[in-house]
Amino acid sequence: MHNSEIENTIEEDREELSLEEKGTFRSFIDKIFEIPAIPVSLFTGLTSLGYVSILSFYRLYAVEVDLVSAFSLFFIIYSIVLVASRPIAGRIQDNYGDRIVCFTGIIAQAIGLFLIAWMPSAITVFICAVCAALGFGTLNSACIAIVTRDTSANRVLMQYQHSLFSVIELWDSALHC
Repeated sequence: MHNSEIENTIEEDREELSLEEKGTFRSFIDKIFEIPAIPVSLFTGLTSLGYVSILSFYRLYAVEVDLVSAFSLFFIIYSIVLVASRPIAGRIQDNYGDRIVCFTGIIAQAIGLFLIAWMPSAITVFICAVCAALGFGTLNSACIAIVTRDTSANRVLMQYQHSLFSVIELWDSALHC
């Protein structure tokens, strides 16, 4: 093939692509996000705000309420409970559905945030760590399982990437608020 033939072929391909790609804003969004994952992603972003508030301000808050030693154990307790609870929550989600895990996570996170805000003490710091792990930690993995499970047949590999991108992008946006 000569250069002119190659250029003509490339130009024809571009014209076909531009005709196929001309569409709505939704088709553009479909290429970036997995549309069914957006509600779950927004939910994950909203639930991460509670955890982010702890993550951002725990040092200042610990000094203010004179609980520096208790808060030094917060993330150790959080990690232990998180590692122990995720496999259990996964089995519960598989056997009983998404709602039980999500509602339990929301309630646990709300209890933890309420206790640490209104009754600061060493024991409430530890309870908040447990509730944060059962709340945010479990919700995060449950929501990722939800969006990766609801896969359309024609986008199996791409959906997994788009769904995770949707969840992680909105979660990360909440972390940087």
